[in-house]
Amino acid sequence: MDLKAIEHEDFDLGLLTVENTNALLGALNAMPPDKRAMMMKKMGAKKAAPGNANTSRSKMLRLLPYFPAEIQKGLLERRLQLADSEYYFVKSVAGLKNIKMIQDTDNKSPGLGNVSKQKLEKDNHFCLTGVILLTGIAPNKEDVTFDVIPHEIRNGEFEFKINGGKTITPAARVSCEIFDTGNRTDLRKGLWTLDNPKPVEAEQAMEFNIDFATAPVANTWAKAILIGASVIPY
Repeated sequence: MDLKAIEHEDFDLGLLTVENTNALLGALNAMPPDKRAMMMKKMGAKKAAPGNANTSRSKMLRLLPYFPAEIQKGLLERRLQLADSEYYFVKSVAGLKNIKMIQDTDNKSPGLGNVSKQKLEKDNHFCLTGVILLTGIAPNKEDVTFDVIPHEIRNGEFEFKINGGKTITPAARVSCEIFDTGNRTDLRKGLWTLDNPKPVEAEQAMEFNIDFATAPVANTWAKAILIGASVIPY
C-alpha cells in the first residue's frame, strides 16, 4: 500500500478493507521507528473535524464499504475524490392526481433536469443524503419561483426507489408532509434530510412517484432535487 494515501483528504482508517489494513500494517512495520512514529501521528490527526459529521462527504465516507472495491482503492490512491452533487427534475403537475418526477423519457435540458433516462451515468457512484420537493406557479417553466409545497401536495404521499426498484424507507408510501419546511429556518426549503443515507448505483433506475390529495391548480410546476456526494476523477 502506498503510504502517500494517508495524506489524502478522503483517507479514513475505518473504511479500509482487511486487505488494505494488512498492507498498511506491513508498510508501517517496515519503516524506521522515527518515520513510523511520524506516520502514526499523521494517521491520528485524520479525525473528522467537529461539526462536519453530517456533511454529504462525511456521510458518503461512512458508506464507502458498500461501493465497489475499485472506488475505495481509487480514493486511497488519489485517483478519485468526493464532490458535492445535486440532480434535479422539473415537471408540470397542473391538474394531475399523480406524477412520476423521474421518468425513463427524461433527457438533460437546462431548467428541466440534469439526468437522462431515469438513471445516473456509468461510473457515477452517488450517496443520497437528502431529497428536496418544491412547487411554483407560472404559465412558463422559465418564470417559476419554486417554494414550499402547498396543501394539496403536502397532504399527498410518495414513494422513492433506487437501484432498480428498492424503496429507501421501510414504508413503501410516505406522507409528503416530510417536505414541509414552512416553519423552519435551519433547512433549505423543502429538504428531507436522510438520517440513513443511501448508496445509489450507476446505471440503475430511480423512481420518485407522487400522488396528490387534490390535483394542483393550473400552471403548477414541481421540482425535485437529489442532494448528496459523488465520486469523480481527482
